[in-house]
Amino acid sequence: MKKIFLISTAIFCFACTYAQTIPNADFESWTLAGPFETPDGWAAGPSVSKSTSAHSGTYAIQLKTDTFTNPMTSSLDTIPGMANTGMRGLGPGAGGTNGYAFTSRPDSLVGWYLFTPIAGEMSTINVNLTKWNTGTSSNDIVGTASFLGGAAGTYTRFSIPISYSSTDLPDSANIELSNGDPMMRLIGATLLVDDLVFVSNPTGISDLNEKTISMQCYPNPATDLIHVANCNEAQISLYSAFGELIQSIDNKGENELLFNVSTLSNGMYFIRTSNGEVEKVIVNH
Repeated sequence: MKKIFLISTAIFCFACTYAQTIPNADFESWTLAGPFETPDGWAAGPSVSKSTSAHSGTYAIQLKTDTFTNPMTSSLDTIPGMANTGMRGLGPGAGGTNGYAFTSRPDSLVGWYLFTPIAGEMSTINVNLTKWNTGTSSNDIVGTASFLGGAAGTYTRFSIPISYSSTDLPDSANIELSNGDPMMRLIGATLLVDDLVFVSNPTGISDLNEKTISMQCYPNPATDLIHVANCNEAQISLYSAFGELIQSIDNKGENELLFNVSTLSNGMYFIRTSNGEVEKVIVNH
């Protein structure tokens, strides 16, 4: 049934649109590893399980922060819901990378998610396309994509455009799934993901379901202040890369708002409007 769904999806996205391989992208294949089942092709802990509440087919991946007994200490540990494609050491570059062999430059990652948050957290889906640099013995970033998802009581489609910082062809891809900030570890936050696919569209054909982003965030990277212009929505919020809400501002008719990021750690953050527009920003002091 799931194969039929994927074929029909590809036809809907135009005959000239093509998909790139993702291991176990429909999460139908699972293997027993000790007392827990793990999705084939993915690295995951006990907080990840298969769910029969699937978008299509039989199973979806479920990420739910919960407590588990540590077999080494017999203590209860709270483990966040996180998974990524591949295990450390797989793929090109024996220096130890997460991900799997991948040699393409897709436009976007498309899939379906269902999310029950705790305390307003956001789920995150990140993509990193890399190439092994023999000169530095490290992985160079070729392209990235990030998705920040709020509460979704039914399966909701997402499409994440990939932003390329290099003209190189990647040799590895890594997809990371998280049901919230792994440092907060809020028990009960539950993310389900299904039917992932990398999509490439020929020039001139765009994704009909993509939002037009009118919001502008600058400077980016930012050191002290982030200006948010053309933000006519009722509320603008700043989130960490793991979906933790940092600050919300109620817009009282202003065309430009300010977030003070001078005390935040360097790294990636998201600014999200109440109508679902999301912009990725970098803080670098």
